[in-house]
Amino acid sequence: MPVSKNDIVEQNFRITNNNAIDMHVGKCVRLRCKLLGMTKEQLGAELNVTVQQVRKYERGANRISASRLWDISQILDVPISYFFDEFLNFLDIAFFILGL
Repeated sequence: MPVSKNDIVEQNFRITNNNAIDMHVGKCVRLRCKLLGMTKEQLGAELNVTVQQVRKYERGANRISASRLWDISQILDVPISYFFDEFLNFLDIAFFILGL
């Protein structure tokens, strides 16, 4: 039986335990770094972590602790809410559609 791309993505999601919020926060970190022209190496140096750890944060493979998220928000010059606003808007729309 052929394996579809969606099957592979779903399997990877289960294996890595990537949480949708962790993935969203990671994407926000990546986007803000790109907007500032900051490399993974620079962010890692500011956080005193490896480039590999920054990549894991960006993919949502490793969760970002509250204190680490605070540090990232200070480095990237954004409020903590920056990492959640868009996700919360998505949830509001989903709940409206579902009638919840």
